[in-house]
Amino acid sequence: MVEIVVEDNGKGIPANIIKQIFDPFFTTKLGQGGSGLGLHITHNIVVDILQGTITVDSNCSERKTVFSILMPVSVINTGSNEEDTSYVEETAA
Repeated sequence: MVEIVVEDNGKGIPANIIKQIFDPFFTTKLGQGGSGLGLHITHNIVVDILQGTITVDSNCSERKTVFSILMPVSVINTGSNEEDTSYVEETAA
């Protein structure tokens, strides 16, 4: 397994909203340019494509948030669709 840990020293994420941060279109900055999709897309990539997990721990009084991503070193393709690599061929030419 591979673990990626990202920690910041911002203001933290309040406990009353931390369970919503991976929801699509959830934002605390409505009307300020945020779509609320960034963490939702990140969650979907980590869980659905990379077959891993992503967790978040935040403490507003300590002014920090920690995201942890845990994923296997290799990913097993469980989908029945073959990967579309046509864009690779087009850009490589």
